[in-house]
Amino acid sequence: MRAWIVPNPQQLGLENLKLVDVAMPYPEDDEIQVKVHAVGLNPVDYKVIDSGVATWQSPHVIGIDVAGEVNRVGKAVTAFKVGDRVFYHGDLRRNGSLAQYTTTLAASVAHLP
Repeated sequence: MRAWIVPNPQQLGLENLKLVDVAMPYPEDDEIQVKVHAVGLNPVDYKVIDSGVATWQSPHVIGIDVAGEVNRVGKAVTAFKVGDRVFYHGDLRRNGSLAQYTTTLAASVAHLP
């Protein structure tokens, strides 16, 4: 799948972002996988792209705000099913939303009206 990444902690900043192929993320038991339909780019994105976050794994997929469709659900998830339209504001420490698919804790997601 395609995603915008910060390659590593030594290559921070907008000028170093890369659109690359990365592995598809699969949900853990308490997570959902979302097929991304729309993302928001806001000031916090710019700030973390320039400074990074100590807990990031490299390469790191950027982006915090996302709206999309549930594509897979973890075994413990009961509030969502495949096909549900959802949105959420992600966790800065996790891989983000500027990708074709993303995963997040089901507890952080809301149904899209």
